[in-house]
Amino acid sequence: AIGVADYIDTGTLTGEDIVIGILDLGIADEDHSNFNNIDLTVRNEWYFIETIDEHATTVASIIAKMCPDAKLLSVELSGNAVSEIDWMLDRNVNVINMSFGDKTPTGNYSSDSAYMDYIINTYKVTIVAAVGNEGLMSGNVANPALGYNVIGVGACGTNNTAATNFSSYKVNNGPDKPNIVAPGADIEIAPFGNFSGTSFSTPIVTSCVALLMEERTDLTIHPEYVLALMMNNAEGNTEEIGFNEYVGAGRINFESMMTYINNIIPITNNSNSVYLTRTFNVVLLHNQTIRATAAWLSKANGNANGTSCTDYDLALIYKSNNEEYVMIHSVQTYDPNESFTFTLTSEYPEGVYTLRFKQSSDLVQE
Repeated sequence: AIGVADYIDTGTLTGEDIVIGILDLGIADEDHSNFNNIDLTVRNEWYFIETIDEHATTVASIIAKMCPDAKLLSVELSGNAVSEIDWMLDRNVNVINMSFGDKTPTGNYSSDSAYMDYIINTYKVTIVAAVGNEGLMSGNVANPALGYNVIGVGACGTNNTAATNFSSYKVNNGPDKPNIVAPGADIEIAPFGNFSGTSFSTPIVTSCVALLMEERTDLTIHPEYVLALMMNNAEGNTEEIGFNEYVGAGRINFESMMTYINNIIPITNNSNSVYLTRTFNVVLLHNQTIRATAAWLSKANGNANGTSCTDYDLALIYKSNNEEYVMIHSVQTYDPNESFTFTLTSEYPEGVYTLRFKQSSDLVQE
C-alpha cells in the first residue's frame, strides 16, 4: 500500500548499519522466533525491572520484518524515559519508535513531549511516536507524539488514505498532529494475529525512516530532512496550503520518497540579514505541479514552557517588470513546518518562478 514491499522482498534495502530503538511499556521477547537472525538487544540489567511484553514484541516484529539487517534495541519505559533514552544514545541509536502515549490524553503539549524535542534537537536522532486511539472518544493526541520535533503517526486503512475512525487528531495546545498516517487497521503479525491501532502504524513509519537512512546516510543526523521528505511525498492530503486535520500530510509513500530523496535542499543562515531568507529558482510549465515542504527543529530544554518555535513562511513568487506576484503562500503559525501544492494553469505564464523560505518575524512561542 505504501510502496515499500518490493524494496523489502528483494533485499534492496534491509536497514543495514542503522540502529533502531524501541521504547515501549515492556521489552520484546528476544527468544521469539520472529527475531531469529535479528540483531536484537534488550536492556536487561539488575537495577531495572524489565518485563517481556506482547505489545513490545509485536511492534518489534514489524520492524524486524521490514529491517532485518538493522540493529534493534528494546527497552522498557520506567518513569520519565531519561535513562532509557540515555541507554539508547550510548548505543548510537538513529531512530526511536514510541508506540505508547498518555493513559488519558488531553491534547496538551507536556514535558514528556518537550523532553523528546530536546533530545531530537540536541542529539539529532529521529523519534517516531503514535498519536493514540482516541478518535471515537476525546480525539485528543497523546504525548510524546505532540512533540514539535517528533513525527506523530496516525492510522489509515490498508488500501486507502483516509484516517481510521479511532486515530487521534485533536490538539488543544501544541503543534498540529498527526504529521503522517500509515496503515494501522487489521495488521497481521504472525503468529500473534491481527492488530489495529496507531501503535502498529508507528513501526511501519519507523522502519521506512530506517530504510531511507540506509539509502541516504546524512538523514541519520538530520531529523528535519526526514520530516520534510516524508510529508512532502505523502498522499491523500487535499489541502493546497498546509495539512489536513485528520491525516496531516497524508499516507506515507515510500516509493515517492525514494524517487525524490535527493531533492532535499539544506537551508542555513549564510547571510547577514536579521531574518533568515533563502530563495531558489524553479522552472514551471503549464499543468505542472510543484509541492514544497519545509521543516525545521524547535529549540527545547525539556520543560513544556521552555520550547520555542521560530516562525518561517514558504511562498511561490513570480517576478515581472520589477514586481513580485505571490502565487501561493503557506503561513502556518508556530508549527515547525510549511507546505503548499500549486499547479500552473494557462492563466499564468510559463517560466522561472521563485521558491522563498523566509523567517516571518522574531516572535517565538514560549
